[in-house]
Parts: sequence; C-alpha cells; structure tokens
Amino acid sequence: MRFFNKLILMLTLFAGLIYAQKGTISGTIVDGENGEALIGANVFLENTTLGAATDLDGRYIILNIPEGEYTLIVSVIGYSETKISGVKVLAKDVNKLDVAVQSEILSTEVVEVEAKAIRNTEASLLKSRQKSL
Repeated sequence: MRFFNKLILMLTLFAGLIYAQKGTISGTIVDGENGEALIGANVFLENTTLGAATDLDGRYIILNIPEGEYTLIVSVIGYSETKISGVKVLAKDVNKLDVAVQSEILSTEVVEVEAKAIRNTEASLLKSRQKSL
C-alpha cells in the first residue's frame, strides 16, 4: 500500500511540473483608426494549433502555451493581417498583448445589373390599371 501511495504522489507532482511549464497570452484587438473592439478576430500562434477568437469586447486569451518564442498573427475580414514576431512565453507568465489592426481597402470590378419588368402577369396588369386611374 505504501508503494501505491508513493507512486500516486510522484505522478501528481510530475503532472504538476508538466502543467507548470506553460504560459498564457491575452489582450484586446481593436480597430487602428477608431479604437473600437473587433469581435470574432482570429488570433493564433504561427506554426502551432494554438489560438483563440475575440469575444464581444475584443478580448482573447490563449492558454497552455509551451515556453518559447512565437509569432502572433491577427486575422480579421476587412483588415490587413498583422504579425507580431518575437513574442516570448515563459512558464506561469501571462503576456498582455493588445493589437490595433489597420483596415484594408477591398476593391472589385464594376457589376452591372439589368432587369426587365414582367408585364403579362395578373399583378402587373392590376398595377398598370391602378396607375392609369
């Protein structure tokens, strides 16, 4: 029984050490022109599966990041992608990183829409009769 208790204690301590080697990045994503919070912006660490989306106040939090140096990428529709390199994550640290992103001008070709009125239906004949009165 003593061996079993020692084994459980060792496994618990080992699991605690593994979990302790993780850090956190949090912050707010805002529009660079007017400072408004951006909802649903994608914030992720390049070449990892770690990331988050901003909430209704533009806040995000990425948890359980292994120690190291990363590139943080912010991606929002209608805004240019923003990369911040050299973000250092240390164990048990919370890095606060607020980002202001710049809007991107999207241009398209001119689109022409043409339509012809349908004049041989009952509704169009009634409308025509109303206009003539």
